[in-house]
Amino acid sequence: MGRRYVNCLNSRDMKAIRASCGEDFRFIDHRVASPVSGGLSGARYVATLEAMFATASDAWWRVDHLSEPGRVGLATLAWVGHHNETGGGFEIPMRAVSVHDIEACSRIEVFDVDDELNALRAMAALLAPAGGQAAPVATAIVGSLAEALVGRDWDRVKGCFAPDLETIDQRRVKTLGLDRPGGEGFVERARGLLALAADARPTVEPLAELNGIAVAILSWAGHLNEGGGPFELCWRGLFVAREGLLARYELFDEDDEAGMHAALRRLLDSGPSASGDGAGARSSRICSPGG
Repeated sequence: MGRRYVNCLNSRDMKAIRASCGEDFRFIDHRVASPVSGGLSGARYVATLEAMFATASDAWWRVDHLSEPGRVGLATLAWVGHHNETGGGFEIPMRAVSVHDIEACSRIEVFDVDDELNALRAMAALLAPAGGQAAPVATAIVGSLAEALVGRDWDRVKGCFAPDLETIDQRRVKTLGLDRPGGEGFVERARGLLALAADARPTVEPLAELNGIAVAILSWAGHLNEGGGPFELCWRGLFVAREGLLARYELFDEDDEAGMHAALRRLLDSGPSASGDGAGARSSRICSPGG
């Protein structure tokens, strides 16, 4: 969803909004409490907007975050305003994925604000080439890495990483800069954690994969040794696969969704050299001992 489109909507330039809705425009509402049944054409979508403005004349879209890698936009936003008759205020947060070019918007899909998973997956599907999405190689590597960590299989852990592994730490409390390079540094840090909490186990919640870049929520959970209490550490991560190995990973605080999406956009905009494996990736090499 481009900023030009949002600006037209907030300035009530309905002529421009009509012109931006191409002949194949579709509005699709995936929210649980959706007021829309099925999809809307451009004409019905504009009529719905006009009906809303007639009952809440000061309504506007507040954009909290907007990422536009290529022709697909991902936004976190909210309708904000007051009902004309009662004066009561409202705020309706949501996520939106859109397909657009310079002049026209051909698709808008909206999701509940807490439905990051399906919004990212919709974005991945829309960014995929005409032949369909590539196999999720990076996601598979991250899953295999987590399995190797649970099994304390350190050779397999090291085998998940490229020799020139690049690590970037965007968290408020940074620790990756203290690591030795490559997989050896990752193993050293994991073993340091286990020295403090021997029962610690990692889990991975895959969100989506876009052009060989896995997006995931990561956590370590367990108990501190010698009668210590339980703990859980959570982060967001971007993982870039190259030739069946992790060549780069970037960590973010759990609440830094905007930072992660901005980094994802930079990677996607940088092209194949920064993005990861495509459909021809050698997935058979995933996390083999010794790389």
